[in-house]
Amino acid sequence: MGSLSQQGEMIKFDGRDIPAVFHRAPQNASALGGMVLEEQSSAWLIVQPEHLPAGKLAGRRVEAGGLLFEVRGKPLLTGAGDWRVDLKEFRQ
Repeated sequence: MGSLSQQGEMIKFDGRDIPAVFHRAPQNASALGGMVLEEQSSAWLIVQPEHLPAGKLAGRRVEAGGLLFEVRGKPLLTGAGDWRVDLKEFRQ
């Protein structure tokens, strides 16, 4: 399995800038150190609670790392109190 890429950045969540840590999974990885991503997800965000957009997130668009993604499933609360948002790469 390849290594995870990770960087903190301002991402666009439905056109709105929010700070997040963007993680991209190695190719074809679904379980990463015991963490399981939503089906078909290839990346995820770690977002502090005060920056998580309100309302239903599934299907909303995210721009991160120069790529376009769609939110998959519901956000998951991490042990550190942040939210993990799983992303599927959006292909036009």
